[in-house]
Amino acid sequence: MKKRACKQCLFNSDNYPSIQLNDEGLCDICEVNMQQIDLLKNFKEPGYLEMIISQIKKNKKGKYDCLIGISGGSDSSFLVYLTKKWGLNPLLLHVDSGWNSEISVTNIKRIIAKSGYDFVSEVLPWEELREVQRSFILANVLDIDLPFDNLMTSYIYSTAQKYNIKYILNGDNMETEGIMPSHYTHYKLDKRNILDIHKKWGSVKLDKLKFLGTFDYFWFDRIKKIEFLTPLNWIEYNKEKAKKIIQNEFDWKDYGGKHYENIFTRFYQGYILPRKFKIDKRVSHLSILICSRQLSKNQAHEILKNQSAYPSTQLEREDQLFFLKKLNFSERDFNIYIDAAPVSHRSYKSDLDLYDFFKPFYKFLKHIFKFKFFKF
Repeated sequence: MKKRACKQCLFNSDNYPSIQLNDEGLCDICEVNMQQIDLLKNFKEPGYLEMIISQIKKNKKGKYDCLIGISGGSDSSFLVYLTKKWGLNPLLLHVDSGWNSEISVTNIKRIIAKSGYDFVSEVLPWEELREVQRSFILANVLDIDLPFDNLMTSYIYSTAQKYNIKYILNGDNMETEGIMPSHYTHYKLDKRNILDIHKKWGSVKLDKLKFLGTFDYFWFDRIKKIEFLTPLNWIEYNKEKAKKIIQNEFDWKDYGGKHYENIFTRFYQGYILPRKFKIDKRVSHLSILICSRQLSKNQAHEILKNQSAYPSTQLEREDQLFFLKKLNFSERDFNIYIDAAPVSHRSYKSDLDLYDFFKPFYKFLKHIFKFKFFKF
Protein backbone atom coordinates (compact mmCIF):
# COMPACT_ATOMS: atom_id res chain seq x y z
CA MET A 1 0.00 0.00 0.00
CA LYS A 2 1.25 3.47 -0.91
CA LYS A 3 2.47 5.54 2.03
CA ARG A 4 0.06 8.34 2.94
CA ALA A 5 1.54 11.51 4.39
CA CYS A 6 0.11 14.82 5.55
CA LYS A 7 0.97 17.75 3.30
CA GLN A 8 1.52 20.02 6.29
CA CYS A 9 2.77 18.13 9.36
CA LEU A 10 4.93 15.08 10.18
CA PHE A 11 2.18 12.46 10.47
CA ASN A 12 2.03 9.69 7.90
CA SER A 13 0.71 6.15 7.60
CA ASP A 14 3.87 4.79 9.24
CA ASN A 15 3.68 6.76 12.51
CA TYR A 16 -0.13 7.10 12.37
CA PRO A 17 -1.62 4.05 10.56
CA SER A 18 -5.23 5.28 10.69
CA ILE A 19 -4.39 8.69 9.23
CA GLN A 20 -7.17 10.35 7.26
CA LEU A 21 -6.36 12.92 4.55
CA ASN A 22 -8.79 15.52 3.22
CA ASP A 23 -8.98 16.74 -0.37
CA GLU A 24 -6.23 19.28 0.32
CA GLY A 25 -3.88 16.63 1.68
CA LEU A 26 -4.17 17.69 5.33
CA CYS A 27 -4.50 14.98 7.98
CA ASP A 28 -7.32 14.74 10.51
CA ILE A 29 -4.97 15.74 13.35
CA CYS A 30 -4.00 18.94 11.54
CA GLU A 31 -7.64 19.73 10.78
CA VAL A 32 -8.65 19.52 14.44
CA ASN A 33 -5.56 21.36 15.68
CA MET A 34 -6.03 24.19 13.21
CA GLN A 35 -9.72 24.48 14.07
CA GLN A 36 -8.83 24.74 17.76
CA ILE A 37 -6.08 27.28 17.09
CA ASP A 38 -8.56 29.32 15.07
CA LEU A 39 -11.03 29.27 17.98
CA LEU A 40 -8.33 30.68 20.27
CA LYS A 41 -8.62 34.00 18.43
CA ASN A 42 -11.78 34.63 20.47
CA PHE A 43 -9.72 34.49 23.68
CA LYS A 44 -7.16 36.95 22.33
CA GLU A 45 -9.66 39.69 21.58
CA PRO A 46 -8.92 43.04 23.29
CA GLY A 47 -10.34 43.12 26.80
CA TYR A 48 -10.80 39.36 27.24
CA LEU A 49 -7.60 38.89 29.26
CA GLU A 50 -8.43 41.83 31.53
CA MET A 51 -11.95 40.50 32.05
CA ILE A 52 -10.72 37.04 33.12
CA ILE A 53 -8.05 38.44 35.45
CA SER A 54 -10.68 40.67 37.05
CA GLN A 55 -12.98 37.66 37.43
CA ILE A 56 -10.24 35.61 39.12
CA LYS A 57 -9.56 38.41 41.61
CA LYS A 58 -13.25 39.06 42.24
CA ASN A 59 -14.01 35.41 43.06
CA LYS A 60 -11.19 35.08 45.57
CA LYS A 61 -12.54 33.29 48.65
CA GLY A 62 -9.45 32.95 50.84
CA LYS A 63 -5.82 34.02 50.83
CA TYR A 64 -5.18 32.81 47.28
CA ASP A 65 -7.03 33.67 44.10
CA CYS A 66 -5.68 30.73 42.08
CA LEU A 67 -3.43 27.67 42.20
CA ILE A 68 -0.55 26.72 39.90
CA GLY A 69 0.95 23.25 39.78
CA ILE A 70 4.66 23.70 39.08
CA SER A 71 7.05 21.06 37.78
CA GLY A 72 10.16 23.07 37.02
CA GLY A 73 9.16 22.96 33.35
CA SER A 74 8.86 25.95 31.03
CA ASP A 75 5.07 26.28 30.75
CA SER A 76 4.24 26.26 34.47
CA SER A 77 7.25 28.48 35.20
CA PHE A 78 6.06 31.02 32.64
CA LEU A 79 2.62 30.95 34.25
CA VAL A 80 4.21 32.06 37.52
CA TYR A 81 5.83 34.97 35.67
CA LEU A 82 2.49 35.94 34.15
CA THR A 83 0.66 35.93 37.47
CA LYS A 84 3.21 38.35 38.91
CA LYS A 85 2.74 40.56 35.88
CA TRP A 86 -1.06 40.40 36.31
CA GLY A 87 -1.05 41.07 40.05
CA LEU A 88 -2.48 37.70 41.09
CA ASN A 89 -1.64 35.82 44.28
CA PRO A 90 -1.43 32.10 43.47
CA LEU A 91 -0.55 29.21 45.73
CA LEU A 92 2.21 27.14 44.12
CA LEU A 93 1.96 23.36 44.36
CA HIS A 94 4.43 20.65 43.40
CA VAL A 95 3.38 16.99 43.31
CA ASP A 96 6.58 15.06 44.01
CA SER A 97 6.69 11.59 42.48
CA GLY A 98 10.30 10.91 43.45
CA TRP A 99 11.42 11.22 39.81
CA ASN A 100 12.46 14.89 39.69
CA SER A 101 15.63 15.69 37.78
CA GLU A 102 18.24 17.86 39.50
CA ILE A 103 17.47 20.68 37.06
CA SER A 104 13.74 20.60 37.86
CA VAL A 105 14.43 20.73 41.61
CA THR A 106 16.73 23.71 41.12
CA ASN A 107 14.18 25.45 38.89
CA ILE A 108 11.41 24.95 41.45
CA LYS A 109 13.55 26.35 44.29
CA ARG A 110 14.47 29.41 42.24
CA ILE A 111 10.88 30.08 41.18
CA ILE A 112 9.66 29.89 44.78
CA ALA A 113 12.44 32.17 46.03
CA LYS A 114 12.24 34.76 43.27
CA SER A 115 8.43 34.88 43.00
CA GLY A 116 7.84 35.18 46.75
CA TYR A 117 4.68 33.11 46.45
CA ASP A 118 3.55 30.58 49.06
CA PHE A 119 4.37 26.99 48.19
CA VAL A 120 3.16 23.55 49.24
CA SER A 121 4.46 20.13 48.21
CA GLU A 122 2.61 16.82 48.04
CA VAL A 123 5.10 13.97 48.30
CA LEU A 124 3.50 10.80 46.97
CA PRO A 125 3.92 7.61 49.04
CA TRP A 126 6.80 5.99 47.20
CA GLU A 127 6.16 2.31 47.99
CA GLU A 128 2.64 2.48 46.57
CA LEU A 129 3.57 4.59 43.54
CA ARG A 130 6.48 2.29 42.69
CA GLU A 131 4.20 -0.75 42.78
CA VAL A 132 1.63 0.90 40.50
CA GLN A 133 4.33 1.92 38.02
CA ARG A 134 5.74 -1.61 38.13
CA SER A 135 2.25 -2.99 37.52
CA PHE A 136 1.85 -0.91 34.36
CA ILE A 137 5.19 -2.15 33.05
CA LEU A 138 4.36 -5.78 33.82
CA ALA A 139 0.99 -5.32 32.08
CA ASN A 140 2.74 -4.16 28.87
CA VAL A 141 0.22 -1.34 28.37
CA LEU A 142 1.11 1.81 26.46
CA ASP A 143 0.63 4.69 28.88
CA ILE A 144 2.88 3.90 31.85
CA ASP A 145 2.81 7.64 32.65
CA LEU A 146 -0.93 7.38 33.35
CA PRO A 147 -0.68 6.75 37.13
CA PHE A 148 1.36 9.89 37.85
CA ASP A 149 -0.54 12.07 35.38
CA ASN A 150 -3.76 10.99 37.07
CA LEU A 151 -2.39 11.54 40.58
CA MET A 152 -1.09 14.98 39.71
CA THR A 153 -4.55 16.11 38.60
CA SER A 154 -6.11 14.50 41.66
CA TYR A 155 -3.81 16.28 44.14
CA ILE A 156 -4.17 19.60 42.32
CA TYR A 157 -7.96 19.35 42.70
CA SER A 158 -7.82 18.30 46.36
CA THR A 159 -5.35 21.08 47.22
CA ALA A 160 -7.57 23.67 45.54
CA GLN A 161 -10.52 22.39 47.57
CA LYS A 162 -8.48 22.41 50.81
CA TYR A 163 -7.50 26.08 50.37
CA ASN A 164 -10.88 27.14 48.98
CA ILE A 165 -9.41 28.08 45.60
CA LYS A 166 -11.80 28.30 42.67
CA TYR A 167 -9.33 28.59 39.78
CA ILE A 168 -6.46 26.32 38.76
CA LEU A 169 -4.11 27.83 36.18
CA ASN A 170 -2.79 25.18 33.83
CA GLY A 171 0.14 25.41 31.42
CA ASP A 172 -1.62 23.62 28.55
CA ASN A 173 -1.62 25.56 25.32
CA MET A 174 -3.29 24.59 22.07
CA GLU A 175 -0.58 26.19 19.94
CA THR A 176 2.20 24.11 21.52
CA GLU A 177 0.28 21.05 22.81
CA GLY A 178 -2.60 20.26 20.46
CA ILE A 179 -4.12 16.81 20.12
CA MET A 180 -2.31 13.65 19.11
CA PRO A 181 -3.42 10.30 17.65
CA SER A 182 -5.45 8.27 20.14
CA HIS A 183 -2.94 5.40 20.09
CA TYR A 184 -0.24 7.72 21.48
CA THR A 185 -1.80 7.88 24.94
CA HIS A 186 -4.75 6.78 27.11
CA TYR A 187 -7.64 8.50 28.88
CA LYS A 188 -5.98 10.30 31.83
CA LEU A 189 -8.91 10.07 34.28
CA ASP A 190 -9.17 6.30 34.02
CA LYS A 191 -9.06 5.39 37.71
CA ARG A 192 -10.81 2.09 37.02
CA ASN A 193 -8.09 1.10 34.55
CA ILE A 194 -5.30 1.96 36.99
CA LEU A 195 -6.85 -0.03 39.83
CA ASP A 196 -7.63 -3.06 37.67
CA ILE A 197 -4.11 -3.22 36.23
CA HIS A 198 -2.66 -2.94 39.72
CA LYS A 199 -5.06 -5.59 41.04
CA LYS A 200 -3.75 -8.00 38.39
CA TRP A 201 -0.04 -7.19 38.61
CA GLY A 202 0.62 -5.35 41.88
CA SER A 203 1.61 -6.77 45.26
CA VAL A 204 1.00 -3.81 47.60
CA LYS A 205 -2.39 -2.63 48.83
CA LEU A 206 -3.14 0.94 47.81
CA ASP A 207 -4.20 2.74 50.99
CA LYS A 208 -2.69 6.20 50.53
CA LEU A 209 -2.69 7.17 46.85
CA LYS A 210 -5.71 9.20 45.75
CA PHE A 211 -6.52 8.47 42.12
CA LEU A 212 -9.04 10.50 40.14
CA GLY A 213 -11.86 8.89 38.18
CA THR A 214 -14.55 10.29 35.92
CA PHE A 215 -17.03 10.62 38.80
CA ASP A 216 -14.40 12.33 40.97
CA TYR A 217 -13.73 14.80 38.16
CA PHE A 218 -17.47 15.45 37.91
CA TRP A 219 -17.56 16.21 41.67
CA PHE A 220 -14.73 18.75 41.54
CA ASP A 221 -15.70 20.31 38.22
CA ARG A 222 -19.51 20.39 38.40
CA ILE A 223 -20.37 20.24 42.10
CA LYS A 224 -17.47 22.10 43.72
CA LYS A 225 -17.13 24.39 40.66
CA ILE A 226 -13.31 24.29 40.64
CA GLU A 227 -12.22 25.45 37.19
CA PHE A 228 -9.11 24.72 35.16
CA LEU A 229 -8.06 27.78 33.17
CA THR A 230 -5.43 27.87 30.41
CA PRO A 231 -3.95 31.40 30.36
CA LEU A 232 -1.36 30.55 27.72
CA ASN A 233 -4.28 30.33 25.28
CA TRP A 234 -5.19 33.97 26.02
CA ILE A 235 -1.88 35.40 24.81
CA GLU A 236 0.46 35.10 21.85
CA TYR A 237 2.55 32.30 23.31
CA ASN A 238 5.89 31.36 21.82
CA LYS A 239 7.74 28.73 23.83
CA GLU A 240 11.26 29.84 22.88
CA LYS A 241 10.53 33.46 23.78
CA ALA A 242 8.92 32.31 27.03
CA LYS A 243 12.05 30.33 27.94
CA LYS A 244 14.22 33.42 27.50
CA ILE A 245 11.91 35.41 29.79
CA ILE A 246 11.96 32.88 32.63
CA GLN A 247 15.71 32.46 32.25
CA ASN A 248 16.03 36.18 32.95
CA GLU A 249 13.34 36.35 35.65
CA PHE A 250 14.01 33.14 37.58
CA ASP A 251 17.46 32.01 36.38
CA TRP A 252 15.56 29.05 34.95
CA LYS A 253 17.55 26.25 33.30
CA ASP A 254 16.42 24.29 30.25
CA TYR A 255 16.12 20.52 30.78
CA GLY A 256 15.97 19.31 27.17
CA GLY A 257 12.83 17.76 25.68
CA LYS A 258 9.16 18.25 26.40
CA HIS A 259 8.29 17.09 29.96
CA TYR A 260 11.89 15.95 30.42
CA GLU A 261 12.09 17.60 33.86
CA ASN A 262 10.77 14.25 35.14
CA ILE A 263 13.23 11.33 34.76
CA PHE A 264 10.48 8.70 34.50
CA THR A 265 8.74 10.62 31.71
CA ARG A 266 12.04 11.35 30.01
CA PHE A 267 12.99 7.68 29.89
CA TYR A 268 9.46 6.64 28.92
CA GLN A 269 9.15 9.11 26.03
CA GLY A 270 12.77 9.04 24.93
CA TYR A 271 13.49 5.30 25.19
CA ILE A 272 10.50 3.05 25.93
CA LEU A 273 7.92 4.55 23.57
CA PRO A 274 10.13 4.49 20.45
CA ARG A 275 11.54 1.01 21.08
CA LYS A 276 8.58 -0.92 22.46
CA PHE A 277 5.62 0.93 20.96
CA LYS A 278 7.25 2.47 17.85
CA ILE A 279 6.01 5.93 18.87
CA ASP A 280 8.11 9.09 18.80
CA LYS A 281 6.08 11.76 20.59
CA ARG A 282 8.33 14.43 19.11
CA VAL A 283 6.41 13.88 15.86
CA SER A 284 3.27 15.14 17.58
CA HIS A 285 5.04 17.91 19.54
CA LEU A 286 6.70 19.24 16.39
CA SER A 287 3.57 18.88 14.25
CA ILE A 288 1.53 21.21 16.45
CA LEU A 289 4.32 23.81 16.22
CA ILE A 290 4.02 23.52 12.44
CA CYS A 291 0.26 24.05 12.68
CA SER A 292 0.75 27.15 14.84
CA ARG A 293 3.37 28.53 12.42
CA GLN A 294 6.15 28.42 15.01
CA LEU A 295 8.14 25.94 12.95
CA SER A 296 8.39 24.92 9.31
CA LYS A 297 8.04 21.31 8.19
CA ASN A 298 11.64 21.34 6.95
CA GLN A 299 12.88 22.61 10.32
CA ALA A 300 10.89 19.88 12.08
CA HIS A 301 12.38 17.21 9.81
CA GLU A 302 15.86 18.51 10.58
CA ILE A 303 15.20 18.27 14.31
CA LEU A 304 14.01 14.66 14.01
CA LYS A 305 16.93 13.78 11.76
CA ASN A 306 19.75 15.49 13.63
CA GLN A 307 18.63 15.54 17.26
CA SER A 308 18.26 12.43 19.38
CA ALA A 309 15.44 12.08 21.91
CA TYR A 310 18.27 12.16 24.45
CA PRO A 311 20.89 14.93 24.68
CA SER A 312 23.56 12.22 25.01
CA THR A 313 23.95 8.43 25.06
CA GLN A 314 25.52 8.80 28.49
CA LEU A 315 22.39 10.41 29.92
CA GLU A 316 20.26 7.72 28.28
CA ARG A 317 22.31 5.00 29.95
CA GLU A 318 22.27 6.81 33.31
CA ASP A 319 18.49 7.14 33.11
CA GLN A 320 18.10 3.46 32.26
CA LEU A 321 20.18 2.34 35.24
CA PHE A 322 18.35 4.74 37.55
CA PHE A 323 14.96 3.62 36.19
CA LEU A 324 15.73 -0.08 36.73
CA LYS A 325 17.21 0.39 40.19
CA LYS A 326 14.36 2.57 41.41
CA LEU A 327 11.69 0.14 40.17
CA ASN A 328 13.58 -3.04 41.13
CA PHE A 329 13.93 -4.47 37.64
CA SER A 330 16.95 -6.35 36.33
CA GLU A 331 18.32 -5.55 32.87
CA ARG A 332 17.23 -9.00 31.73
CA ASP A 333 13.66 -8.40 32.90
CA PHE A 334 13.66 -5.00 31.23
CA ASN A 335 14.86 -6.41 27.91
CA ILE A 336 12.11 -9.03 28.04
CA TYR A 337 9.63 -6.21 28.65
CA ILE A 338 10.88 -4.18 25.68
CA ASP A 339 10.54 -7.20 23.37
CA ALA A 340 7.11 -8.28 24.66
CA ALA A 341 4.01 -7.51 22.61
CA PRO A 342 2.02 -4.43 23.72
CA VAL A 343 -1.33 -5.02 25.44
CA SER A 344 -4.32 -2.71 25.09
CA HIS A 345 -5.51 -0.73 28.12
CA ARG A 346 -9.00 -1.89 27.15
CA SER A 347 -8.01 -5.46 28.03
CA TYR A 348 -8.61 -4.27 31.58
CA LYS A 349 -11.58 -2.56 33.20
CA SER A 350 -11.90 1.08 32.28
CA ASP A 351 -14.02 4.16 32.87
CA LEU A 352 -14.40 4.09 29.10
CA ASP A 353 -16.49 0.91 29.49
CA LEU A 354 -19.17 3.13 31.01
CA TYR A 355 -18.78 5.61 28.16
CA ASP A 356 -19.24 2.86 25.58
CA PHE A 357 -22.33 1.53 27.36
CA PHE A 358 -24.03 4.92 27.64
CA LYS A 359 -22.60 6.33 24.41
CA PRO A 360 -25.87 6.85 22.49
CA PHE A 361 -27.57 8.55 25.45
CA TYR A 362 -24.43 10.50 26.34
CA LYS A 363 -24.08 11.87 22.81
CA PHE A 364 -27.66 13.11 22.99
CA LEU A 365 -27.07 14.89 26.33
CA LYS A 366 -23.80 16.37 25.09
CA HIS A 367 -25.40 17.72 21.91
CA ILE A 368 -28.73 18.95 23.28
CA PHE A 369 -27.85 20.08 26.79
CA LYS A 370 -24.11 20.70 26.36
CA PHE A 371 -23.59 18.08 29.08
CA LYS A 372 -19.98 16.89 29.30
CA PHE A 373 -19.23 14.13 31.79
CA PHE A 374 -16.11 12.56 30.34
CA LYS A 375 -13.10 14.87 30.02
CA PHE A 376 -12.31 14.38 26.33
